[in-house]
Amino acid sequence: MGWTWKHLSVAFAGLLILYSRSGSRTSRNLVPYEDEEIPFQGADGHDHSRLYKSASEIPDPVPAEAHGDIPQWLSGTLLRDGPGLFEFGEEKALHAFDGMAMIRRYRAHSGHSGPAMNYSRRLIQSDALKEYREEGKYVRWGVGTPVQQTSILERFKGLGNKNISADNMVVNTFIVHGRFYAVTETPEVIEYDPVTLETLGKVDVREMIPGLAIMTAHALNDKGDGTVWNLALCTGPAASGESKGVWRYVVYKIPPPQTKAQRENPWLNLQIVAEVPASRAISIGYSHSFFMSENYLVFAEQPWIIGDPLSTIYNHVLQGKTLASSMYWDPSEKLKFHVLNKKSGEVSPVKYEADAFGFFHIINTYEEDGHLVLDAPFKSKPVSYNTYMVDKLSGSPEEVSKYMNDLGPASGLTRRWVLPLSVPEFLEPDTLVKNNKGQIELKSFNQLIGLKGMSSKAWLVDKNTVHLHPENLAKPEEYAYHRAFEFAAVNPNNHFKKYRYAYGLGFPSGYLVGTVGKLDVEKKAFSSWWSDPGCAATEPQFVPRPGGTLEEDGVVVFVCLGTQEPATYFVVLNPTDLIELGRFSLPHSTPVGFHGVWIS
Repeated sequence: MGWTWKHLSVAFAGLLILYSRSGSRTSRNLVPYEDEEIPFQGADGHDHSRLYKSASEIPDPVPAEAHGDIPQWLSGTLLRDGPGLFEFGEEKALHAFDGMAMIRRYRAHSGHSGPAMNYSRRLIQSDALKEYREEGKYVRWGVGTPVQQTSILERFKGLGNKNISADNMVVNTFIVHGRFYAVTETPEVIEYDPVTLETLGKVDVREMIPGLAIMTAHALNDKGDGTVWNLALCTGPAASGESKGVWRYVVYKIPPPQTKAQRENPWLNLQIVAEVPASRAISIGYSHSFFMSENYLVFAEQPWIIGDPLSTIYNHVLQGKTLASSMYWDPSEKLKFHVLNKKSGEVSPVKYEADAFGFFHIINTYEEDGHLVLDAPFKSKPVSYNTYMVDKLSGSPEEVSKYMNDLGPASGLTRRWVLPLSVPEFLEPDTLVKNNKGQIELKSFNQLIGLKGMSSKAWLVDKNTVHLHPENLAKPEEYAYHRAFEFAAVNPNNHFKKYRYAYGLGFPSGYLVGTVGKLDVEKKAFSSWWSDPGCAATEPQFVPRPGGTLEEDGVVVFVCLGTQEPATYFVVLNPTDLIELGRFSLPHSTPVGFHGVWIS
């Protein structure tokens, strides 16, 4: 988390005028959404301690052993990011995001006797890594790992240091016009060679976006020319110098490079498309990812709040906790969607609102008959990064089971939201139907969605204000064992299009790793699950068969991490039924990872 005193000082200026932990509220007292409870089975915690131990680098590729009937056509590279080094001297990373970034490369190709694979991995040579090694301890603040033995005055002064947070690019890889960048949410990215995994250099995105505090680690690329789109959270005046609030959302894009300098550093061609003031007075709703279709980009203001100066002073400065500890869930806040026309850069004047929901990752987004369809796991209870503390994730099976039962899943049910792109003129209802609490029944208003096969709802409740209810893409009882469906992938040929199938992770035995499931969004049910008691699956990827045209024509691939012995598997599944076709195996333990990209 990369906000500093520069960002907080702007917020304090607003604090002198107004302090409110709440943002804008709809004037309507509507009947709240009643979420369905999941009838969970008792958690089946496993020993995942092996996944939270440091791993040595393997700079020179080593061969993997092939098993089963792996398709001959499977050729490409999976680049995954995640922690690889967890300790410096006597200090250990306390949070999964604070292990040092290590890129893992799985290269599938045709060998002399059939399908083959080689594997390598290297640490990203960040400034934080170099400093930690020199000092023998953590000297920058992590997501959940504090800098030890600091005073209140030192922590207060430290807010003025733009490098207060670690440049530990542990989350994902951006592909920006042929160049590869390891990223997290801090306002810097580190380029690396996708073949040798050598660290090449750093780009400070703050030089292109004024007041940049954090940006998502989930940029999306247009299908045609590969234009990169992303969302940033910033403070202070907009790029034009105009100021409409303390915090603002910035949508930016990186079109194809036009000059030699831009080809060497595509970020030089970064263009700010839109800037939207946060609805809250001196803080902002956090976003981990955003939605995008062919013509529109949609980002959400969540009730998950970041950048609150009083929360930062209390939790970080006074109590010595990390900056991320100042994030909090505001159950009285609305979930708000902002719709941007990618071609014009204009933000829709329609206010799309719902009761408090939060999310991490999207599944897919597409346009249909004047509507936007947004699919993602959404949770109506507090969302937090506190779930991913290493001591809890690496405990005994009994400890992990208790932790899972106490906290519940990190993410919610898989939902579908439908946003009508245009709305009629609002006419005040003749009668507002109210319940016994005086809350207005939504049947008092016009329901705007009429898409076939969808039960998502959208009511026009005021001028240019649409209140939304989602529909579930699987029944709550289907989550009883696997508990959630996250890190989902679809056939990339169906990105930004109407689709039917998604492939993601369930978490019956822990967090971040687990089982692989297939969701049928047409039948609104899970159709298949895959698991292996000896390894824990990570984020899947769908690899289309070359020349294939059908949605299920390809394979589902993922890395499965050995939990009982030193082993790593690259697993290949048939997407129709999730039957295993084959796997590549390596006699090396690999720590937990987060996200990856497949390069054909």
